[in-house]
Amino acid sequence: MAEEQKRKKKWAYLEDFHKNSKGGYEYHGKYFRCVNGTEIFMRARRKMVAACVLAFVCTVAAGCIPAPGMTGTFYMILPYVLALVCTVSMGWALVRLSRGGIRLRKYIYEETVKKIPYRAGSAMILNTAAALSGLFFLIWNEMGDGGVWSFIFCVLEGASAAGAFLVLRIAGTLQWQKESTNESAL
Repeated sequence: MAEEQKRKKKWAYLEDFHKNSKGGYEYHGKYFRCVNGTEIFMRARRKMVAACVLAFVCTVAAGCIPAPGMTGTFYMILPYVLALVCTVSMGWALVRLSRGGIRLRKYIYEETVKKIPYRAGSAMILNTAAALSGLFFLIWNEMGDGGVWSFIFCVLEGASAAGAFLVLRIAGTLQWQKESTNESAL
Protein backbone atom coordinates (compact mmCIF):
# COMPACT_ATOMS: atom_id res chain seq x y z
CA MET A 1 0.00 0.00 0.00
CA ALA A 2 2.74 2.46 0.97
CA GLU A 3 4.76 1.46 -2.10
CA GLU A 4 1.75 2.14 -4.33
CA GLN A 5 1.21 5.60 -2.80
CA LYS A 6 4.90 6.43 -3.20
CA ARG A 7 4.80 5.36 -6.84
CA LYS A 8 1.62 7.36 -7.38
CA LYS A 9 3.26 10.54 -5.99
CA LYS A 10 6.32 10.06 -8.18
CA TRP A 11 4.29 9.91 -11.38
CA ALA A 12 1.45 12.24 -10.29
CA TYR A 13 2.39 14.88 -12.86
CA LEU A 14 1.28 12.51 -15.63
CA GLU A 15 -2.32 13.24 -14.63
CA ASP A 16 -1.80 16.76 -16.05
CA PHE A 17 -1.42 15.35 -19.57
CA HIS A 18 -4.58 14.82 -21.60
CA LYS A 19 -5.09 13.29 -25.02
CA ASN A 20 -6.00 15.74 -27.76
CA SER A 21 -8.02 15.15 -30.92
CA LYS A 22 -4.91 14.24 -32.94
CA GLY A 23 -3.97 11.43 -30.56
CA GLY A 24 -1.07 13.31 -28.93
CA TYR A 25 -0.83 14.53 -25.36
CA GLU A 26 -1.10 18.12 -24.15
CA TYR A 27 -0.03 19.49 -20.79
CA HIS A 28 -2.88 21.10 -18.83
CA GLY A 29 -1.09 21.58 -15.50
CA LYS A 30 0.31 24.62 -13.73
CA TYR A 31 3.17 26.78 -14.98
CA PHE A 32 5.81 28.89 -13.26
CA ARG A 33 7.43 31.96 -14.80
CA CYS A 34 10.66 33.75 -13.96
CA VAL A 35 9.58 37.24 -12.93
CA ASN A 36 13.05 38.74 -13.49
CA GLY A 37 12.40 39.01 -17.23
CA THR A 38 13.73 37.23 -20.27
CA GLU A 39 17.01 39.14 -20.58
CA ILE A 40 18.01 38.67 -16.94
CA PHE A 41 16.99 35.01 -17.03
CA MET A 42 19.05 34.35 -20.17
CA ARG A 43 22.10 36.12 -18.71
CA ALA A 44 21.78 34.21 -15.42
CA ARG A 45 21.33 30.94 -17.28
CA ARG A 46 24.48 31.54 -19.35
CA LYS A 47 26.45 32.35 -16.20
CA MET A 48 25.13 29.28 -14.37
CA VAL A 49 25.96 27.00 -17.29
CA ALA A 50 29.47 28.47 -17.57
CA ALA A 51 30.04 28.03 -13.81
CA CYS A 52 28.71 24.47 -13.98
CA VAL A 53 31.00 23.64 -16.91
CA LEU A 54 33.92 25.07 -14.91
CA ALA A 55 32.98 22.91 -11.92
CA PHE A 56 32.58 19.79 -14.04
CA VAL A 57 35.79 20.22 -16.04
CA CYS A 58 37.82 20.94 -12.89
CA THR A 59 36.34 17.93 -11.07
CA VAL A 60 37.04 15.58 -13.97
CA ALA A 61 40.54 17.04 -14.44
CA ALA A 62 41.26 16.54 -10.73
CA GLY A 63 40.38 12.88 -11.12
CA CYS A 64 42.62 12.48 -14.18
CA ILE A 65 45.86 13.74 -12.66
CA PRO A 66 48.15 11.33 -10.82
CA ALA A 67 47.71 12.79 -7.34
CA PRO A 68 49.29 10.31 -4.91
CA GLY A 69 46.33 10.11 -2.51
CA MET A 70 43.88 9.19 -5.26
CA THR A 71 45.33 5.71 -5.63
CA GLY A 72 43.96 4.21 -2.45
CA THR A 73 43.22 6.76 0.22
CA PHE A 74 39.53 6.51 1.10
CA TYR A 75 39.36 10.00 2.63
CA MET A 76 40.36 11.48 -0.74
CA ILE A 77 38.48 9.14 -3.04
CA LEU A 78 35.11 9.22 -1.26
CA PRO A 79 34.58 13.02 -1.27
CA TYR A 80 35.89 13.19 -4.83
CA VAL A 81 33.46 10.57 -6.17
CA LEU A 82 30.52 12.11 -4.30
CA ALA A 83 31.52 15.58 -5.57
CA LEU A 84 31.61 14.26 -9.12
CA VAL A 85 28.12 12.75 -8.75
CA CYS A 86 26.73 16.00 -7.28
CA THR A 87 28.36 18.09 -10.02
CA VAL A 88 26.83 15.90 -12.73
CA SER A 89 23.46 16.11 -10.96
CA MET A 90 23.73 19.91 -10.82
CA GLY A 91 24.56 19.97 -14.53
CA TRP A 92 21.57 17.79 -15.36
CA ALA A 93 19.25 20.14 -13.47
CA LEU A 94 20.69 23.11 -15.38
CA VAL A 95 20.18 21.33 -18.70
CA ARG A 96 16.53 20.74 -17.84
CA LEU A 97 16.15 24.36 -16.69
CA SER A 98 17.76 25.62 -19.91
CA ARG A 99 15.52 23.44 -22.03
CA GLY A 100 12.40 24.64 -20.22
CA GLY A 101 13.19 28.33 -20.55
CA ILE A 102 11.55 31.21 -18.72
CA ARG A 103 8.21 29.41 -18.43
CA LEU A 104 8.36 26.01 -16.75
CA ARG A 105 5.83 23.29 -16.20
CA LYS A 106 5.19 22.61 -12.52
CA TYR A 107 6.95 19.24 -12.41
CA ILE A 108 10.03 20.65 -14.17
CA TYR A 109 10.04 23.65 -11.81
CA GLU A 110 9.98 21.31 -8.81
CA GLU A 111 12.78 19.14 -10.24
CA THR A 112 15.05 22.01 -11.28
CA VAL A 113 14.49 25.39 -9.65
CA LYS A 114 13.74 23.95 -6.23
CA LYS A 115 16.60 21.42 -6.33
CA ILE A 116 19.44 23.39 -7.94
CA PRO A 117 20.37 25.09 -4.62
CA TYR A 118 20.63 21.70 -2.88
CA ARG A 119 22.61 20.13 -5.70
CA ALA A 120 24.96 23.10 -6.07
CA GLY A 121 25.41 23.34 -2.30
CA SER A 122 26.21 19.63 -2.07
CA ALA A 123 28.69 19.89 -4.94
CA MET A 124 30.32 22.92 -3.31
CA ILE A 125 30.64 21.23 0.09
CA LEU A 126 31.94 17.94 -1.33
CA ASN A 127 34.43 19.62 -3.67
CA THR A 128 35.69 21.64 -0.71
CA ALA A 129 35.97 18.43 1.32
CA ALA A 130 37.91 16.80 -1.51
CA ALA A 131 40.26 19.81 -1.69
CA LEU A 132 40.77 19.75 2.07
CA SER A 133 41.41 16.00 2.05
CA GLY A 134 44.02 16.55 -0.65
CA LEU A 135 45.58 19.29 1.45
CA PHE A 136 45.52 17.00 4.48
CA PHE A 137 47.24 14.27 2.47
CA LEU A 138 49.82 16.78 1.25
CA ILE A 139 50.62 17.99 4.77
CA TRP A 140 50.50 14.54 6.38
CA ASN A 141 52.83 12.93 3.86
CA GLU A 142 55.06 15.99 3.36
CA MET A 143 55.95 17.43 -0.03
CA GLY A 144 57.30 14.29 -1.67
CA ASP A 145 57.58 13.59 -5.37
CA GLY A 146 53.81 13.82 -5.84
CA GLY A 147 53.45 17.07 -3.91
CA VAL A 148 52.96 19.11 -7.05
CA TRP A 149 50.16 16.80 -8.24
CA SER A 150 48.49 16.92 -4.84
CA PHE A 151 48.65 20.71 -4.92
CA ILE A 152 47.14 20.79 -8.43
CA PHE A 153 44.40 18.43 -7.24
CA CYS A 154 43.58 20.84 -4.38
CA VAL A 155 43.51 23.84 -6.72
CA LEU A 156 41.23 22.08 -9.21
CA GLU A 157 38.83 20.94 -6.50
CA GLY A 158 38.82 24.47 -5.06
CA ALA A 159 37.98 25.88 -8.50
CA SER A 160 35.20 23.32 -8.82
CA ALA A 161 33.81 24.36 -5.44
CA ALA A 162 33.93 27.99 -6.59
CA GLY A 163 31.97 27.09 -9.74
CA ALA A 164 29.31 25.33 -7.68
CA PHE A 165 29.15 28.35 -5.35
CA LEU A 166 28.54 30.63 -8.34
CA VAL A 167 25.69 28.41 -9.53
CA LEU A 168 24.20 28.50 -6.04
CA ARG A 169 24.52 32.28 -5.82
CA ILE A 170 23.14 33.01 -9.29
CA ALA A 171 20.22 30.59 -8.87
CA GLY A 172 19.25 32.47 -5.72
CA THR A 173 18.83 35.71 -7.66
CA LEU A 174 16.09 34.34 -9.93
CA GLN A 175 12.54 34.71 -8.66
CA TRP A 176 9.71 32.47 -9.84
CA GLN A 177 5.97 32.93 -9.63
CA LYS A 178 3.07 30.59 -10.31
CA GLU A 179 0.99 31.68 -13.30
CA SER A 180 -2.65 32.33 -12.60
CA THR A 181 -3.92 30.87 -15.89
CA ASN A 182 -2.75 28.20 -18.29
CA GLU A 183 -1.82 30.40 -21.23
CA SER A 184 -0.54 28.80 -24.37
CA ALA A 185 3.24 28.44 -24.60
CA LEU A 186 5.05 31.57 -25.67
